[in-house]
Amino acid sequence: MSRRKLTAIGVKFADDLLVTASEYVTREELVVQAIEAARIHYAFTPGRVVSIGDGIWDLKTAAALGLHFLGVGTGPKAEILASAGATVVSDFRDRAAATASLQQCGLAQY
Repeated sequence: MSRRKLTAIGVKFADDLLVTASEYVTREELVVQAIEAARIHYAFTPGRVVSIGDGIWDLKTAAALGLHFLGVGTGPKAEILASAGATVVSDFRDRAAATASLQQCGLAQY
């Protein structure tokens, strides 16, 4: 997720925490490493993790890891995610809507 999108919803971002798919064999490994890097950097409790993504693989990976999930998309992408049970927001320009969506998917505060 880009710095612009994270900043729009008030999430602090550190460039050195960027984890890319080219570094890992499975998507689960990528997400686990991203969580671990953030946990160390921000000193947070892992029980407060929400995975945010725009594809069904994002949702499946979150489910496999027992994470809350927030889908992002419009049109067919949003329909696929919603039909699979995800809370979906069209984008993060409306911070109140993004916050409400995070609350719906299991994160009480961020």
